[in-house]
Amino acid sequence: MLKKFISSILNRRVNKLSSINSLPEKPNVFINATFQIGDYFAMSPIIEAVKAKWPEANVVVLCTKKNEDVIKYDTRVNYICLPKEREWYKYPKILKEKITCNVDLLIEVSSIEKPHRSIVGFTLKPDLTIGHDCYQHNCIQNPPIQFDNENISKPECWSKLMAAYGFAQPPALFKVLQKKTKKWTC
Repeated sequence: MLKKFISSILNRRVNKLSSINSLPEKPNVFINATFQIGDYFAMSPIIEAVKAKWPEANVVVLCTKKNEDVIKYDTRVNYICLPKEREWYKYPKILKEKITCNVDLLIEVSSIEKPHRSIVGFTLKPDLTIGHDCYQHNCIQNPPIQFDNENISKPECWSKLMAAYGFAQPPALFKVLQKKTKKWTC
């Protein structure tokens, strides 16, 4: 109950922009991915959609040590490693030290009802936030188009959600990258 109360306070922020079309041509896009390794693969359509719309975008994935090994070989993104979720109170200091640019777009890939997720948006103060729990939180922009996400895989869900926000719909596939020269697609 205390976690939800803290998160509700942190999630009272508002978006400065109303759509992805209001963002600059080379936006700074942050993906709040402080979760399990398998979920990183599921969000591959997000990265594909962002890179298709803005090839020059600076894409930063926020992760923990648990999934750093998967992310560090992905040539499409930069990353910032954060402490474990139990140490979420350390996130603001780390983010303020490492991020020296405006955050144009924050993509929330999981529920932001926990402090370790909601503190990221509260600290970064993005111009626009899109994401998973768009109909439950005011700080996440609702997509202009609704879609049915029942009985579909996570990559498929993200592919449809990115299209609903106005991106070209990426394939619902995930990529595994290892080192800088080898790429495998599933």
